[in-house]
Amino acid sequence: MRPLALLLLGLRLAGAGFKICAFNTQGFGEAKSGDTRVMGALVQNVMLLGDLNAGGPYVPPSAWGSIRLRWDPRFHWLIGDGVDTTVRARTHCAYDRIVVQGDELLRAVVPGSAKAYNFARSLGLSEEEALQVSDHYPVEVNLRLASRTPREL
Repeated sequence: MRPLALLLLGLRLAGAGFKICAFNTQGFGEAKSGDTRVMGALVQNVMLLGDLNAGGPYVPPSAWGSIRLRWDPRFHWLIGDGVDTTVRARTHCAYDRIVVQGDELLRAVVPGSAKAYNFARSLGLSEEEALQVSDHYPVEVNLRLASRTPREL
């Protein structure tokens, strides 16, 4: 299994600032990831994005009820189940997702802007050429940023 890396970008959102941090969740171990104090301190205005294998044969519809990230109302899924994030024409799966937690971050999301970027179509690549780049399309979302005063620049 590949390690899951999480990168949080530091931006100043309208009304709030947040920090850049990156960590590998594999390094947490069972004790830390199960400790609600540790995770509660980390999970504030967080965006998870990328290949979560969150669809298709990896997560059948019957499994969604047991996935807390999916049913917990604190988490908002911006890439829906019907979005194809795969390059192959014969596959239609939403493996790649954007999940947001936190009111401040959710307010910064531009409604309707989350999508898979079909670089093959944009760059005029064949499926074979696109597969040399990746078998997944990257996911993207637009955020409203706070205006900066001259002093902050």
